[in-house]
Parts: sequence; structure tokens; C-alpha cells
Amino acid sequence: WLAEHAVFGTVLVPGTGLLELALTAAHHIGADRVAELTLLEPLVLTEDTPVRLQVVVGAETGENRRPIAIYSRPEDAAEDAPWRRHATGELGRAEPIAGEAFAELDRWPVAGAEQVELDGFYEAFAARGLGYGPAFQGLVELWRKDNTAYGRVRLPEGLTTEGFGIHPALLDAALHTLVSVQEDENTLDGNVLLPFEWTGAELLAVGAAELRVRVDLDEASRTVRVVVTDQDGRPVARAEGLQLREVTAEQVRVGGAGEHLYRVVFQPVRDAQQSSSGGVWVLGGSGEVARALEAESFAGLEALLARLDAAEASAPGWVVVDATCPAAGGDALAVAGGALEVAQRLLADERLASAE
Repeated sequence: WLAEHAVFGTVLVPGTGLLELALTAAHHIGADRVAELTLLEPLVLTEDTPVRLQVVVGAETGENRRPIAIYSRPEDAAEDAPWRRHATGELGRAEPIAGEAFAELDRWPVAGAEQVELDGFYEAFAARGLGYGPAFQGLVELWRKDNTAYGRVRLPEGLTTEGFGIHPALLDAALHTLVSVQEDENTLDGNVLLPFEWTGAELLAVGAAELRVRVDLDEASRTVRVVVTDQDGRPVARAEGLQLREVTAEQVRVGGAGEHLYRVVFQPVRDAQQSSSGGVWVLGGSGEVARALEAESFAGLEALLARLDAAEASAPGWVVVDATCPAAGGDALAVAGGALEVAQRLLADERLASAE
């Protein structure tokens, strides 16, 4: 049935499948919820290459959370072959659930909702690049009220709930209700929206083959809140947030590439204090690194370059950039951008060509 979930012609494990793995891991170690799960790259399947999965749960932190990560690699890969990381996040403890969160789904259809016709529904998905086979065509009713969508989904014949907390094809079909409240598809310029990050996901009951679902969409942030009950309105699952991300056909194809573009390689480096060529200059920081290295310290890049401009100055053997004290209030993107600019200017200066 997994082969019936394709994006731009490439078979992917749905985001609901990765969530199911995380929920199962949470169940095994006694956690109640997936506090967050970020989907980093697609898990691509091919006809002729079986895939081995690895779900890693770390030690509990001070906030009663455990880190989790989901990996894969081809089954026939060498033992030292790298694993591809598809998702990372945290498992945690459940928080109290307000009864009214599920109350609206006690009766069906929901009062005040307007029914949406499903004629040509999955054909329209296919035209945009989302290929759903029979296993994923579980949406049987769709209703809408403002920015809230309601759906009734049923697990297609031939599939079973046995072995699953909530079958990924069934939960994926529940998310198809989004189409009735999404922004105009033309704004996506030929791309598609796929699950990117789950937050506050909890499984409250298992075994349901038919579900009622409520999906609330915040168009500005492309974030969704999901509430799911069984066919009688009893709570089954909820997700406080599901963030969607626009994906191109090229990104999907790259996700199936056999090799990562980048990898971590550890290389030994010499101790700056034992460097025999030139002195050590330290750029930025609080001064502690400079004092520890008995090095000349510069508060900013311009001051360091001015020192090089001085006629008597000789190039150092080492330049150490201390980025442990970023400017107050700077976010991660700004700090990374500033560090990149410093590295580029240092590397571009010919006078520092021999420095490390």
C-alpha cells in the first residue's frame, strides 16, 4: 500500500507514516505524546531496493522529554554506510485535554457546515503531482465551515488496522480535507504542500477503521490543528499543530539520491598555542579565549584588518574567531549570517593565506 503514495511520480513514505513510527516508539518507552517531529527529508521507496529503518530514542531530559530520530538506509548497504536522517524531534508527557476539543464531532454532520462534493477529487490531486492510489483514497465525506474542514474517512478494503496505532493511509486521508480550506492552488506555482513538522501529537485510542476529523487551518503560517474521533465521536488522536511546507519536484528527486551532498569528516588540527609560524589573533568574544591563548585580541573584524594594514604588522599563524558571545537579541539566522560574512572576508584576504 505504500507504493500508492507518490509525489511527482516518486513513491514516498507519507509524513503520517513517520509520525506512526514516532508514536509507536513513544508507546514502547512509556511516553504519551510526540511533542514535536520535524520531517527533514523524504523517505523515498523504489521497487527493487528494500529499506532498513532505525528509530533512535535518547535518554530523558530534565523536562521529561526524550529526543527521537528516524533513519533509513538500503538493506544491502555496507555495515559502515551512513544512515539518512529523515526526522528528528522529542517525545514527552501528555497534557490535559479539554473535553470540548472533540465535542463538535459527537454528531455528524457538524451543525452549520456546508458539504463539499468529491467528484473528481483525487483526479485533481493527481493533476497537481500528488498521486494517491486506492489505499489512500479514504475520504468519503467532506464538509467546510469558514477555515475549518470536516471529513469522514474510511480505511479502504484490503487494509487492516492491526499492528498500527492509527493506519498512516487513514490519517493521511484525513489530511486531504485540507483541500477545502487551503489557499488557491495557483499560488503554489506547480509545487505541493507536504507535512513538515508535527507538534503535540497524541494517540488516544487504537483500532478505528473509520474516523471523523476536524482540521483548522491558519493560512498565514500554513499551520494546521487536527482532531480525530472514531465513527461514534470517541477521541482517537489529536495534533496541536501540523506545519506544511511547499515542496518542489526537484526537492523530492534529490531526496531519493543515493549520496548526501555533505558529510561530517573529522580532521586533526594542531594546537594554536604550539603553532610555530606567527602568533595567534582572536577575533570577538569576551576576551577569555584570548587570555587563555595569550593572544592578541580584536573586538571586531575592522580592527583586525586595520592591524594588518599597519606597516609593522606581520600576518598571524592562527586566527581564532570567538562566536560564543553573539550580539544581544540576535537570532540564529542573523548569527549564522554574521559568522559567514566574517569567514568569507578572512578567507578572501591574501595576507592571511598562510594563516590557519
